[in-house]
Amino acid sequence: MIKYDVIIIGGGILGLSHAYHALRMKKSVLLIEKNGSAQGASIRNFGQIVPSGFGNTWQNTGRKSLAHYLDIQKKTNVHIRQEGSLYVASDGEEATLLEELHEEVKGRDYSSQLLTPVQVLTRYPNIKKEYIKAALFFPEEICADSRLTIPAMSRYFESLGMKALYNRLVPDIYSNDKEVIVFDNFGDKWIGDQVILCNGDDFATLFPDVFAKSDIELVKLQMMETVPQKNGVKILGSVLTGWTIRRYESFRECPSYHRIKEKEDIDTYQNKTGIHILFKQNEDQSVIIGDSHEYASVDKRDDLKVH
Repeated sequence: MIKYDVIIIGGGILGLSHAYHALRMKKSVLLIEKNGSAQGASIRNFGQIVPSGFGNTWQNTGRKSLAHYLDIQKKTNVHIRQEGSLYVASDGEEATLLEELHEEVKGRDYSSQLLTPVQVLTRYPNIKKEYIKAALFFPEEICADSRLTIPAMSRYFESLGMKALYNRLVPDIYSNDKEVIVFDNFGDKWIGDQVILCNGDDFATLFPDVFAKSDIELVKLQMMETVPQKNGVKILGSVLTGWTIRRYESFRECPSYHRIKEKEDIDTYQNKTGIHILFKQNEDQSVIIGDSHEYASVDKRDDLKVH
């Protein structure tokens, strides 16, 4: 029986990321996915790879991910586009935050450009000009068409030697001092030096005791997708508006952030449900619009069920 260096459970972006780095280290990799392809959050998302939204702690890690995505795209088409991210301020407070973030990232050697309303409309003529007070553009950032990117990355990693098993549910994992044994629902067992669990919400199925005691915060996001736009509407990269500026982590580190947020009514529906407005267009010309955020601790997970 083959013994793998790494067994990964879950074929979404987190599992594939582990596979990518293991393959670069010349390790043998087995990936097991319970569906015919990834179905969870890795598919049902914006496909925005936007490190500018992270605070200082995680931004550098996010920037490294840009290089990895682009490196893979050079070798095979995984439907990645480096078209940048645009934050659009609708008032003076949001414009102040953009100016402050621009100065912050200068010190981290991360490229950004402050744009005037006229410059924004040159690149994005469909934005209502009355809305634009200022904008900040991050040219290095990229977007993906997640429903195409995830399967394409899987196929590419398989060509590099990763073994992938689909429609296999893992109900049990056993480990000893020498190895890890993974059992699937077909009665097969797979042996590895280590196992990496990347199966999203099913974490609660395999290790319910660990899950129940963890400090994990669950989140439900809701967004919508339009039909493909046939009227010539073209949205380059990611477009993020004023509510996003008031929400994203990176802006919380700006000097004026807390002063500005203190003025807001925390009891508005917008704030209670974490709504902010951003856009991104897919390759088929459909547009994803979102999104909202509802949170719960692991013991209140049923509160996030669709209602």
